[in-house]
Amino acid sequence: MAEFLIRAKKHYMDDYTEEQISNLSDDQKSAFDQRIQIGDVVVVKPDGWQWGKEECLPTFDIIKVPAMSYKEAKKYEQRKEEILVGMVKPTITALRRYKIIDGQIIDKIDDSKLLISSIK
Repeated sequence: MAEFLIRAKKHYMDDYTEEQISNLSDDQKSAFDQRIQIGDVVVVKPDGWQWGKEECLPTFDIIKVPAMSYKEAKKYEQRKEEILVGMVKPTITALRRYKIIDGQIIDKIDDSKLLISSIK
C-alpha cells in the first residue's frame, strides 16, 4: 500500500488577481507557476509511515491507496517539466506533475486520469 501526502489548502498566491500576476517579475512569475496547489501530490511514502504533526489537515491530507504498491506510487512525485528547443536543462513548470482530485490521479501534462479504485 502507498500513502500520498496531498496539498489540501490553497496557496496564498491562488488569490492573486490578473493584474497582480501581470505585475510580477520573471522570478516571481516562475514561483507563481511552480506553486503547489490543492490536490498536488507532495510526497509518497510506504504504508504505515509516521507522518509529522504538520502533515495533516488543514494544509495537507493523507490518502492511502491499498491497491497500489509504494514502488508504483513513487512516480507520482514527478515534477512537470518542459524541454525547450536549444535548452540543455529542462524547465520546471510546476513542482508536481500529478494531482489527486475526487479519487482520480490527474496528469497535469496531458490531462489523463487514473481512477483510484480504493482509497481511504
